[in-house]
Amino acid sequence: MEEKMRDNFSPFISVKHPATLLTIAAGFAAIFATVWQSNCNDALNRKIDLTERSINGMEEEYRNASSQVATLRTPESLYGKAMELDLDLERIKDR
Repeated sequence: MEEKMRDNFSPFISVKHPATLLTIAAGFAAIFATVWQSNCNDALNRKIDLTERSINGMEEEYRNASSQVATLRTPESLYGKAMELDLDLERIKDR
């Protein structure tokens, strides 16, 4: 009787119904797909956040550059730069 039990023992699980095996495989596939989709969404959200921060930084640099250009175009700034370069300025007379 002991020999008969040893012959029937197998380290692998035998599945007698293929539908059971297919159901288990489908369950694992569904779990894998859900985890994979979640991981992809997280990666995309991180990339969107990085891009938005980059855009905000570029907009801030643009505003700073625009303000510096506006400051340098004022008459006081132009006059100061002309004095540094030792330029002679003449007043434009009205006609």
